[in-house]
Amino acid sequence: MSRQWAYPYGSNYVDADGFPRPNTPSGRFSNYKIQPDFIATMLGLEEAPPAHARTAEKTCDPSGMTFATGGAAVLDSTSHEVPTFTKQINAYIGKVTKEMAANVEQLLKLGVTKVLVNNLHPVGCTPSQTRTNNYTTCNIFENLGASIHNNNLKQVMTAKKNVHIVDLYTTFINIVDHVPGKGSELSKEFKRKLSPCCKSLDSKGYCGQQGELSIELLYTMCGKSNKFFYWDDMHPTHAGWGAVMKQLEKPLREFLDQD
Repeated sequence: MSRQWAYPYGSNYVDADGFPRPNTPSGRFSNYKIQPDFIATMLGLEEAPPAHARTAEKTCDPSGMTFATGGAAVLDSTSHEVPTFTKQINAYIGKVTKEMAANVEQLLKLGVTKVLVNNLHPVGCTPSQTRTNNYTTCNIFENLGASIHNNNLKQVMTAKKNVHIVDLYTTFINIVDHVPGKGSELSKEFKRKLSPCCKSLDSKGYCGQQGELSIELLYTMCGKSNKFFYWDDMHPTHAGWGAVMKQLEKPLREFLDQD
């Protein structure tokens, strides 16, 4: 079981009736909701459909089914290790975007009428990259790589009908790439933009890590997660995703023909 199924992931979970159910991990890399949940809300659902194994009798939920798996990639790999972003820039961007386009084409041929494709967020602003400078500035070279990927993605997707590129890069940058007190109103909501709420004590550790006796916590937790954009080294908090999706709601509703 991956760590998103264990505390402190899901620590701000609220059930369908609005009651807090702390310490209820649901497989999401955050303290509560993530991007698909906010999109589901636009479609009139309470949250994203459950995965196959989480439904009654392991059947498909009437609203759909989630296939997402943390760490899944576009390209097949014989290794469980993720290549460095520099290596991806040099060798994989063209292959990745080409394969993404092929995957989208396959979905369209299967009868899917609307396809959302995320572009790459500014990975140089994630805490995994900003930790080395005490969470003060984004890594511009990593962000350059993300921009190259996004430009390539736009080129391979432009001619496809019923496909919308979700601009995570711009919406993330609008929030995290500003000094405290500057930037958009959404940006000003976050006191900590480049540091994680859940932080490992070891640079090679992870949020939720415990010692061998399972009583020693090898991470720290912030007091107010809604003031942090990032939850862990890579993923936004519930509040972070809320700020991102607030920017994206209008174009997404227009694409999905939602009033």
